[in-house]
Amino acid sequence: MSNFSSGVNPVCKHINLSYRSGVARGKELFGKDCAACHGAEGEGNPAIFAPWCAPSG
Repeated sequence: MSNFSSGVNPVCKHINLSYRSGVARGKELFGKDCAACHGAEGEGNPAIFAPWCAPSG
C-alpha cells in the first residue's frame, strides 16, 4: 500500500507522462510535416483538397 501513499498510482503517473510526451511529439510532427497543407490549426485547405484534421468541439 505504500506505493499509493501519494494518492497517485505509479503506473497511471507513468502513462500520463508518456501521454503528454506523445502529445508534444505529435504537435512537433504535425507542425513539421502536415501544417503546410492542413493549416497550423488543422483547419484544412479546400483549394488543394487537404481535409481538416482538427478535433471537433
